[in-house]
Amino acid sequence: MSRRVRNIVMYGASALWLSGAIWMVLHYFFSAVTEFGVTPNAWEPFTIRIHGALAMLMLFMFGWIGGTHVAVRWRQWRANLDGLVLLVVTTLLVVSGYSLYYLVDDSQRHVVSLIHQVIGGVIVFVAIIHWSKARTNSR
Repeated sequence: MSRRVRNIVMYGASALWLSGAIWMVLHYFFSAVTEFGVTPNAWEPFTIRIHGALAMLMLFMFGWIGGTHVAVRWRQWRANLDGLVLLVVTTLLVVSGYSLYYLVDDSQRHVVSLIHQVIGGVIVFVAIIHWSKARTNSR
């Protein structure tokens, strides 16, 4: 993978994760209490829109990586377990994120949202392991 593509993936994935983490902090710790009850933080819609826009960019990059990096490494039998786990976890995030966009039932949406948040928290560790192994293998 070229340095430019790798940087786009790493910085894009980091920004995507950070925007989701910021949304979670706003959602769970900075709700506004008004005379009508608890309401979402005023910055939640903005951060979730940023998260969605970054998700579209990263979905494009996920397809690009699947067609180049993953396909080449798979044929060379260099498919590491952490790379496969990263691929599966990313796919689960895509499916759960897509579901959140279209689910209207609040109870289903809540469950899928929690699943998406947990997987989003776990993927950081899988990505760091994968990227650190790639850096040591390239040296």
